[in-house]
Amino acid sequence: MASGDHAGVQAATGRPGISVQSMLIGEIQVLMTVMRRSRKWKTDPLSLNKNQGFHANTHIQDLQRLRWSLNPTEELDPLAVVKPFVEVIKADDTTGLATGLAIASLHKLITAGFFDVNGCGNAKESVRVDALVAVVDALTHCRFESTDHRRDELTLMKMLQAQAACLSCSAGKYLPEEDVWTMIQTCYRVYKVMRPPDYSDLLCEAAELILREMVSVVFTDQHLTPTQNLPKPLPSDGEMKQVMDFVCSLCMTHSENQATHAQTLGCQLLISILETNAEGILKVKELMRFIKDEICYFLISKSASGNPLILNFTLRIVYLLYTHMRSKLNMQTETLLSQIYIRILDQKQAVPYEIRESLIESLLDLARLPCFFQDLYANYDCQLRYAERSMDAKDGDEKEAKKFDKKLLLKGSLKNLAVEKAKIDECVEQFNKKPREGIRLMQEYEFLSKNSVLRDDQADREFNEYLKILSKHNKTVFNAEYKQRKERKRTRDDLIKQKGISHEEAEKILGPLPKLKHPTSPTLDPSTRHALRAEKLRPDATRAAHILRTHPGVNLAILGEYLGEPKQMNHYVRRGGGGR
Repeated sequence: MASGDHAGVQAATGRPGISVQSMLIGEIQVLMTVMRRSRKWKTDPLSLNKNQGFHANTHIQDLQRLRWSLNPTEELDPLAVVKPFVEVIKADDTTGLATGLAIASLHKLITAGFFDVNGCGNAKESVRVDALVAVVDALTHCRFESTDHRRDELTLMKMLQAQAACLSCSAGKYLPEEDVWTMIQTCYRVYKVMRPPDYSDLLCEAAELILREMVSVVFTDQHLTPTQNLPKPLPSDGEMKQVMDFVCSLCMTHSENQATHAQTLGCQLLISILETNAEGILKVKELMRFIKDEICYFLISKSASGNPLILNFTLRIVYLLYTHMRSKLNMQTETLLSQIYIRILDQKQAVPYEIRESLIESLLDLARLPCFFQDLYANYDCQLRYAERSMDAKDGDEKEAKKFDKKLLLKGSLKNLAVEKAKIDECVEQFNKKPREGIRLMQEYEFLSKNSVLRDDQADREFNEYLKILSKHNKTVFNAEYKQRKERKRTRDDLIKQKGISHEEAEKILGPLPKLKHPTSPTLDPSTRHALRAEKLRPDATRAAHILRTHPGVNLAILGEYLGEPKQMNHYVRRGGGGR
């Protein structure tokens, strides 16, 4: 081969070393050899039965065609290169060994830079991205015949490693959001389902490490801001929101059988996200909402956990939040410090030594930061600052004092966040059993006003009376219109018989129907007791709608039945956004 041709071949991968053609020839040879050794894929006509026919070696023929089409002087077509390997991976009648070799071949192409899009034209980049999408689709729909667990585990590990490589390469930033989310879910499914004793710990731990790597790649700056070579880079905010929602659901798992594993994995994924690109999260409001609400609630609720591992993960997350996001989480940081460190260390009952030691070591890590004690003095010494603000108010700085009072009120609500969440959980649990009892419990816990249930009953009785009057009026209107249409039909039929004209001509002669004068429709007078009472229900209904809309434990079937009932409170809850 000429030196110029060899350089052109190496340029296909963008890296020095063996050419892609030579690599492909070796991979095809090994894969074809393994497939030929199987009785199902033998090419000897005497070994084929009637059911197999001569189409049994279709995959081998495709690999052979690709092998003979390789030309050192021509540029490779990425889609044509990956197609035979993709077909082997997606075929459900191939062995695990052949599927694993096909996956390993594609993995080798990815790591060799075959799908790199940096520095290429738009046409080449688009083709390489399409080829990578085909590879991802094959990996997420991988099928093979199960032989033994050890060989199956190797194939699954190769599949997960190849998925991580697809996401990490330069073309991975252009993958559709659905494909990225499917890869993450596939990896988590392997971690969750394929556990001992049926499978070894190695597969589970490998799936966990690869899942952390994939989540970290989704939140990297390179993945968030793709190059401008392609005409329309795919957005990745949706990927981050999906992944963050997934991490929050793992942290908030309540199932006794899976709580420890899921919460441990959720903490590790969250730590990976914060270590990867905490500054990028600050720029996305939806991600900060997850941090301020779900994550902070999880940290407070798990601060009393007797599991030292969960507690250490919690302390690590608090440290990362403080070092990277304290400018946006001032009040949340104070709540975390008071509810995790001060509350546990001030407990009168004995605290296990390892937990107390972890807390003190974490406090020392925070104390080493030069800004920690300054923030404590400036933001968290409420009594001293409140006295200073009171003096300022006396001097005329009332506006600033009101702002500070509002801040103190918000801090107080954050400190009671864990208790309030527990009450909301109890209300939702009761709502799933009996919706009306759940609403009544919300009133007892003062989420609703004191007389909200009584006011609801009175409004329903008055509204039913109004519905009876309205139904009577509508019935009168319907009977009058029906009588008019009946007379019209009789007159039209007489015209058709007398003059022998068509239906349309008779309608033209008769003209449009005259409008009947009906009595005025009854309406609710805004000054009536019912209207005033219904208006008082709106704030309570809005609060109940917010709880039912945002709580993940609400039974949607029960909620739908409740919203469909013809009651005044139910109507206002539906209008307030209680449905999903």
